[in-house]
Amino acid sequence: MKNISVLELITGMDIGGAEVVLLNLCKNLDKSRFNIYTFGLDSTTNLLEEFKQASTLAMSLGMQKTPLSMLKTVKMIKSFIREKDINIIHAHLFHTLPIAVLVKFLNPSIKILFTPHSAHNGGRGDGKVEDQIVKLLKSFRSVDILFSESMKRDIYLDNAIVIENGVEVDKYHISTNKNSKFTYIHVARFRDEKNQAFLVKNVKQLVEKGLDFELWFVGDGELEDELKKETQKRGLQKYIKFLGLRDDIPNILNQVNVFLLPSKVEGLPISALEAGACKLPIISTPVGTLPELLSDGCGYIEELDSFIDRMEWVYHNYDQAKECGEKLYEKIVDEYSIKSMAKKHEELYLSLL
Repeated sequence: MKNISVLELITGMDIGGAEVVLLNLCKNLDKSRFNIYTFGLDSTTNLLEEFKQASTLAMSLGMQKTPLSMLKTVKMIKSFIREKDINIIHAHLFHTLPIAVLVKFLNPSIKILFTPHSAHNGGRGDGKVEDQIVKLLKSFRSVDILFSESMKRDIYLDNAIVIENGVEVDKYHISTNKNSKFTYIHVARFRDEKNQAFLVKNVKQLVEKGLDFELWFVGDGELEDELKKETQKRGLQKYIKFLGLRDDIPNILNQVNVFLLPSKVEGLPISALEAGACKLPIISTPVGTLPELLSDGCGYIEELDSFIDRMEWVYHNYDQAKECGEKLYEKIVDEYSIKSMAKKHEELYLSLL
């Protein structure tokens, strides 16, 4: 029996939650049964070399947001599909879905799977237009893959299935010393929906109460300069550290005490699973599937008006908070392993043919 060929299509190969999820998936799919081709639509290439190692073939297409560039991209993908006898397009994130559907017009037999990677399809907008497009394109898709039952709604197919994100838990078992100061950490792209500005504007409350701590930001993005200027303006350089993009996340997470997610919107962020794999207590806003992940004493769900108070409480009651980290670790080992995630995808790919 010949291998099944799958084209994994994602917006770009930058360092982000959806991209890391896909990279981990590609690493763990059975290459003796599947040929995995990975295309990033835009010109970002931070993870390209890793995708090349994890896939049968990986490319960054450099598509621009112009009709001509999009048309050229569709034609190129169409030719590639015929050349490699690809059976399935797995579209990750909203912007790949219209491209996949246009390709299907030219290759009607191709099967399309869609993973939105977020409870919010709109990115920086309110998502209403994107949601309507996702709903309009339902008939072109075979299956939608969501991260929890709570994500199901009428814009997705009735047969939408739930496959939780997964992490390689063993990768996060690192012996290292904690930072000398009590340290909070936030790992994400600097975007409005991640709400790093909330932390910069409010952690001075902890300084005024005499807490001796550091807050580490790991990542980059369009709001980085603005956040650094705001940090300087508020005189918080002693407390807030910008570590930039890092490829040693497991090592960094094992040096800190608490993981923060003050997000406005989320799906099931891979960063939360990584923090849990390091047994860190997590403080999060009630967005996406995080209330489910952190339920049963596995973490702290707080609205923004109580978020800083919880940060203070954890500082003073850290032994108790660590118990939440231990419970979350056990849940991740049981329910969020990358091998389980990959196996479920393999079964789904096979079922479509």
